[in-house]
Amino acid sequence: MLLLALACSPSPKDSADPGTTPQPFRVAFIADTHVVAPQYECCSESEGIDNESIMKTPERLRGVVERVNAIDPPPEALFILGDLMHAPYWSSEAAWYEQEHSAFSLTQEILAELQVPVHIVWGNHDYEVDCGEPPELVTGTSDHLIGVERDLSAELFEAFFGQPLYQAVDIRGWRFILGNGMLGPTWDWSDERCATSFSSYGAEQLAFIDEQLSMGLPSFFLTHHGIFVTSRDEQADKQRPDLGTVLERHDNVELMMAGHTHRWIDAGEANAFPHIVIAATRYDTDNFLLLEFDPAEQVDTSEYGAGYRILDYDKALWSTTCADTWRYDQRVELDPDAGPEEGDCGY
Repeated sequence: MLLLALACSPSPKDSADPGTTPQPFRVAFIADTHVVAPQYECCSESEGIDNESIMKTPERLRGVVERVNAIDPPPEALFILGDLMHAPYWSSEAAWYEQEHSAFSLTQEILAELQVPVHIVWGNHDYEVDCGEPPELVTGTSDHLIGVERDLSAELFEAFFGQPLYQAVDIRGWRFILGNGMLGPTWDWSDERCATSFSSYGAEQLAFIDEQLSMGLPSFFLTHHGIFVTSRDEQADKQRPDLGTVLERHDNVELMMAGHTHRWIDAGEANAFPHIVIAATRYDTDNFLLLEFDPAEQVDTSEYGAGYRILDYDKALWSTTCADTWRYDQRVELDPDAGPEEGDCGY
């Protein structure tokens, strides 16, 4: 199988060229693309916009890719905040995905059209875990599997997208930490604490996040589940019992960004750091944010929210699944020629 080409693209510059004044740079963010497999048949989602939107997800992701590619000047990277795919598992054997067109290969083809590097956070729909039941034994709607080994998920993500379970990406002195909320006890089918409505991270990953933040760079924490659906006291370790405790002890967490709820949410600083949830591209190709960052050496990490600007914050229709259509050709502003709203908007 072919590895997603952009996963092998050169990394963005970590610093400005010698002898030049460091300039601001841009990064784009999306969430919840929910690309369905060619095998998927409508309609088994919730009635209304969920069923209306799910079969449009491949084309909507293509629309987002086209819009990101048209941003001028272009962003340094695109981050996807989980639920890349929807019901992607149709076999428990990795070889099947090498031979068959699947949600993995379809999503890979769409993302290959991006002209900027892409970095992917894992979401709950990128896994299939059934609490209390061993993997591989239950089939669901349209015969897709609803229980697979997490090792199979990791193998396929690496093969098709070149993405690890979690990682840190540095861009010009800023650190973007990509967390995976499906590696802790709430996502272990055999654990009595299994409850997949909540994220958890596991001791090893919590130590990784703590270590990355301890280096002092201005940092974004990117994950799929918002902090309000994240487990507390998931570990016995008093130093790192859970994600919230780890993040709250570092004053260089400039912003936490997530998806999962499918609606726009600005939680402010209710959790000791700014927190924004991005609405799903599943419902509207306008659901992305473009941020501009100052050079890291100019950022005061003792002040939350310093050093970056959300250029299109006002396009979000907060608490809904839609956003207004903006233009990104040098100017970042409402597009007066956009025409009627084309998204599946829920309030």
